[in-house]
Amino acid sequence: MRCRSILWAFAVFATVAMQPQSDLRAEEPEDGSEIAIYRDGLALMTVRRTMELPEGETRLATSRLSPGLIPESLHVEGDGVRLLDLDVSPWPISQRRLLQSFLGEEVLFLRPTPDGRGWIEEEAEIVALDEGVVLRIDGRIEVDPAGRFVFPELPEPLLDEPRAVLRLHSEEEGARTVTLRYLTRGVSWRNDVVAQWDGDAGRLNLTAMATLRNDQDRSVAAERAQLVAGEVALEPEDAPRQDTRIQAMRAESAPMMPEAEARADLHVYRLDDPLTLDAHGIVRRALVEARAVEVETIYRIEGLAVAQQQREVRETTAQLRLEIPDTRAAGLDQALPAGIMRVYADGLFRGARQIGDTPVGASLTLDLGEAFDVTAESRQTAFERIGDRSYESAQEVVLRNASDREIEAEVIGSFPEDWRMIEESHPHERRTASEPVWTVAIPAEGEETLTYRVRVSR
Repeated sequence: MRCRSILWAFAVFATVAMQPQSDLRAEEPEDGSEIAIYRDGLALMTVRRTMELPEGETRLATSRLSPGLIPESLHVEGDGVRLLDLDVSPWPISQRRLLQSFLGEEVLFLRPTPDGRGWIEEEAEIVALDEGVVLRIDGRIEVDPAGRFVFPELPEPLLDEPRAVLRLHSEEEGARTVTLRYLTRGVSWRNDVVAQWDGDAGRLNLTAMATLRNDQDRSVAAERAQLVAGEVALEPEDAPRQDTRIQAMRAESAPMMPEAEARADLHVYRLDDPLTLDAHGIVRRALVEARAVEVETIYRIEGLAVAQQQREVRETTAQLRLEIPDTRAAGLDQALPAGIMRVYADGLFRGARQIGDTPVGASLTLDLGEAFDVTAESRQTAFERIGDRSYESAQEVVLRNASDREIEAEVIGSFPEDWRMIEESHPHERRTASEPVWTVAIPAEGEETLTYRVRVSR
């Protein structure tokens, strides 16, 4: 079997363009470069190249790989091409790796002066590293001395970014299209939704924006980019590492909203334009837009309608809920990725909730806190034991509405499982075995009273 020399031309075979942190912007995306960004701080890098390969074995050197490279994920595909092995350079650079590279050699050692105001320069040979740093200085052996090392250069095996040497086998000489893929940490995205709520019309205007984030010390550029919505299983080695530094943000507007497509039981949003992410930068892209989505406004009264004995008067304020039972029927014909939805109404911020991945046709619920003008109080009007195992309880719930429009409130009960309604002023719906729900209309600047009597068996 013939083994060719290393072909450094393969160095351009990098999925993303990586630039030093001092550069303000990344280079233009390379042809054939792709990036698929996941919400979990993970991205899949892909690049395709057509190149002339000799028959037999060839060593190809790759450079400009992502600093967040997960070495075990790197693989190569191609018709008539087989990966035999690969070597990834040590990464990231560390003090121990530098010391190992100069083991047995002399380096400059800076020892602090007794007054701590300066440094004494000495030539030191690195003797051993197993149980601490062992140095030979002027014939003396010192272990873990206080001071600093100065290295003359960065050894070739240690690079400022990960590189790999691939050993491939080509069935025959000629042009081959080779695809390189690997996973990297440090690139992620999230979804944020702005909802403008018109309570009188019962409509929501939705705008979803994807926030793409690069936590790496290198800028990222790709000719084609896609955002992946949905959860993927991750092993601890692949889990993202958090970066808490403050980042710069810039907004970009795309000419068209990306269309979502279902692939591998995930939803994928393909961006129309090439992607450029500066080092530690953030870019925002429009993702989903929907107008006049029908939404139900529900005022929920909880904790007052009970069946057990109650001596004191209870009071509460209604909770405001916006609900879309079926997103398709309501006019939202696109899936919504998980993220934070922030609701605004009448020029005010009304509340925010985390939503899950919402397929077309699914329900969507937003609980937005208290409704200031809608209150309720309850009192027990009767309690009677019927034998050893049963009793009857009668309740009165007074609902008040201080706003200038009529509303409907849901009174959610909490009963034992074995109960029977004897009488009631408003009909109830039995949503679960222990949860009756009454829907009560309350006039503007008025009140309405719900009464019921229930028999409970134990």
